[in-house]
Amino acid sequence: AALAGHLGYDICVLNLAEPGLTDDRLSHALTHAPAGSLVLLEDVDSAFQKDRDPTDRRSSFATFSGLLNALDGVAAGEER
Repeated sequence: AALAGHLGYDICVLNLAEPGLTDDRLSHALTHAPAGSLVLLEDVDSAFQKDRDPTDRRSSFATFSGLLNALDGVAAGEER
């Protein structure tokens, strides 16, 4: 919060354990983060889960690979 305040930026919180979050939704959320904001990633460890039940709607399906692609992949913007 101190860094964001010093820079005059807002903070956007993105929880990677959000139910129903997929790699596509993660990439979309990061692409559409407002200019002049810092994105705080919560529960990053959930991207490392190997055993997921695809029928469990309470689970997040964001993967570590999806996180890396969203942050620094081909579709990532320059200012990330």
